[in-house]
Amino acid sequence: MPVEIKNDQSEVREAAAALKEATRDLGSALKHKATDVYEKGREYAVHGRDATRDYIEENPFKSVLIAFGVGLGLGIILSRRH
Repeated sequence: MPVEIKNDQSEVREAAAALKEATRDLGSALKHKATDVYEKGREYAVHGRDATRDYIEENPFKSVLIAFGVGLGLGIILSRRH
């Protein structure tokens, strides 16, 4: 009986070690994937910001009219809610 218990304990330790290593590998892979997704999202946001800035600089009058229209529309919608 003690031999069987030692074998079982050894198997449990090996399984626990394998699980620990697999968990560490998965955590590392998830960290790298999250970093990649963050960087891509950041690049996309920076590109959008730059494109918006360029459009406003190239079309200042049109940008002001658009902003006025959006503000007017929101004002009308919000004033009807009350």
